[in-house]
Amino acid sequence: MAGRLDEAGTLGVLFFLLAMVAVSSGLLWRHHKRIDSYGSPLEPFFMAMFILCAALAAIAALPALFPG
Repeated sequence: MAGRLDEAGTLGVLFFLLAMVAVSSGLLWRHHKRIDSYGSPLEPFFMAMFILCAALAAIAALPALFPG
């Protein structure tokens, strides 16, 4: 299986996985902010996961934007 995926395919899969984690953690972060006006101990965790995964997904997408 490893021989069938090139670097672009690997980065595409990585981008997809990181984007899915970023979307789900972003939705959970928004949900916790909405239902708990006093703050939740999980809110900073979801915020950190959203920011980290969104940033890593953006970095994984850069080679697709600038092929070469």
